[in-house]
Amino acid sequence: MSDEINSRKSIDSSKMNDFKFDLPHLNNTFNFHDIGLISNPTYALIEKQEEANALLGRIVENTSVLKELVEINRKTQLNTEELTYVMRAIYKVAKAKDKEESNAFFTQALKAINDSGEAVSNIANLTSLLMGIYSTVNTLF
Repeated sequence: MSDEINSRKSIDSSKMNDFKFDLPHLNNTFNFHDIGLISNPTYALIEKQEEANALLGRIVENTSVLKELVEINRKTQLNTEELTYVMRAIYKVAKAKDKEESNAFFTQALKAINDSGEAVSNIANLTSLLMGIYSTVNTLF
């Protein structure tokens, strides 16, 4: 009997590479709802955390222009009236009702920035602000 046990213990490892696992096709679209695990508070918490992270990412994207606004106001060489004129031209892009109007307002705002006589570094900030507003508006159409 001990010989029988010893023979079972010895495995020919050279044949291990020939062994193939026939598993069903697995994909990475596992849905916790399908197997009822989402009712578990841990999985619900993970799902809520993922939603919160996505929301925070969108908030960061939407508030990134605030730094540019502060920089514009700190470094501007324009008087209040001139800066207001340029900023109104930029914000006018946000009021566009369609893509053609946003393109027209974008061109007007770009002209206002270029004609302002502002320092090069602030022109870059103003243009970046304009591009952010313009791209956001165009995603709405």
